Amino acid sequence: MEKKCITRREFLRTAGLGAAVVMNSSLGKWSLDPARISKSSRRIGRIPQLFEPDVEIALTAAEKQVQILDGPTTRAWGYSGELLSGSGATVQNLPGSYLGPILRVKKGVKLRILFH
Repeated sequence: MEKKCITRREFLRTAGLGAAVVMNSSLGKWSLDPARISKSSRRIGRIPQLFEPDVEIALTAAEKQVQILDGPTTRAWGYSGELLSGSGATVQNLPGSYLGPILRVKKGVKLRILFH
């Protein structure tokens, strides 16, 4: 049996055609239905995900100077959270701390976190 070597050009042509077929067949499920877009997604101009969350939380990171040990301050990232919509979760920010907020979420709740 004789082996046939393909050229780079033939490989790229075949791979491109295969990718085009896959993309064409999956475009139908990515249509933007206005009924599926959540309020916060509309507000910040984001494309909707494939599911509708029960709870949406915004988590924001900001650089700050904190006193961890004696001596000079340390540069660290501080995090704050905000409950945007839904129920079944709570967000508790820790005042004066660089640690992130405490998120309490009930089991089975679909959660979307928007990180800024």
